[in-house]
Amino acid sequence: MVLMNYLECLCKGLLVEMIENSLSYLEDHGSMICLQSPFSRPPQIPATPGFDFNEALENLFPLTDMICVHLEYQDLLSVSDISDTWKISAKKELSKRDKISWICLNGSQIEMSDNFKEMDRRNSLFFYAFPNLVLNKEVCMHKDEAESMPFYAFLDEHIMRQHKYSKNYACISVKDIPLCEIGKKKTKLSTYYCIGVMFPVIPNIRILKFYYKLNPATNIKDILRNDEVVKALIVFGITNPKKELKKLNKDLRAWQGDTFALGGGLVWGINVISPHRQSFVMPSSLYCIAFVEENRFDHTFFSATAIIRESHSFEFRLNSFQQSVEHREQSVMFRFCCIEKIENLEDKLIRYYFPNIVLIPMRVNGEIGYDYNWRYSKTPKPVFNHRDGSGFCLEYTTVLVYLTWGDLVKPQKGPRPKELDEMF
Repeated sequence: MVLMNYLECLCKGLLVEMIENSLSYLEDHGSMICLQSPFSRPPQIPATPGFDFNEALENLFPLTDMICVHLEYQDLLSVSDISDTWKISAKKELSKRDKISWICLNGSQIEMSDNFKEMDRRNSLFFYAFPNLVLNKEVCMHKDEAESMPFYAFLDEHIMRQHKYSKNYACISVKDIPLCEIGKKKTKLSTYYCIGVMFPVIPNIRILKFYYKLNPATNIKDILRNDEVVKALIVFGITNPKKELKKLNKDLRAWQGDTFALGGGLVWGINVISPHRQSFVMPSSLYCIAFVEENRFDHTFFSATAIIRESHSFEFRLNSFQQSVEHREQSVMFRFCCIEKIENLEDKLIRYYFPNIVLIPMRVNGEIGYDYNWRYSKTPKPVFNHRDGSGFCLEYTTVLVYLTWGDLVKPQKGPRPKELDEMF
């Protein structure tokens, strides 16, 4: 009953929005240029005598599609049981949301995945290149108007617009974002100013975002539930986090008895945006994104990390990595590379050996991670760093964090670019 009341209010609101949009569309803007919204304009529904709301829910098929766009994951599962019409609309919406989504910004140019507009964007992570973009610096919205707003406001209103009252995402400032193919589309941009990645609801996986610090010490028991284990951990720091990483690894090993995939990097700045405020992560803290499995016995989510130091052996190591990991329907790979390292077409090699992944590349001030593959070894292989001694903080290295979930698929390779044979 509560759900039906919510649907009725939402439907009435959508009808009012349709009428207002249709009226504003017919206004004479004179010489003003009217920009097209990236979100599709809702269809116009003519008012008819004796209009019955309950009958519209069942018979007006586009309306159920529009309502499902605004529903949460669990609500979509619930409305599937109402009728065949609702089941078709809910299934269509769920199929869009079970894939990872991404967006790339370069000034006024935008590239995005096909499912970006339908995605639940609350599990989002943004990387932006400093000093091209600064969160509090004004950005121009278009060429012919003097409209401007801070970059964080642009993210709120134009990217995270569906969930601005329940937002909780991070903006990571990095030195540079290498140009590559994020998804299967060939990019037409000349450079990347900002990349955003949005994770869908992953079965039996909870995505946690938290700070970890030593003073006062963060307690893992306050973050994880009793039946949860960490499968993968992506960490970001600003200064050398040797002590924090060693303590975090020790705490998690004591908590769950086995290891996990670990990767990340040192960045210029970390800003977490929540419904009521922005908060900058202090240099003494780690910002962590954990992929936590709710059921120890359901292994439909796989994670692995690879540390590749030498450029001349990159393809050999990547080929071995590709053969050793699981391949599932949905995959994403984060590539953390030293800002001083000559990459030698590393991204194109990754795209050749992993053609169906979403690839998120970035250059960082220092790399974090260790070799780990759950299928073959529960013991990670840290790379000893003479300067640091911790085994987790690296230099002049490429760290790959590979996450995949869904049904198993056969590994594939993409078309091999000619320049790869010339370089390697």
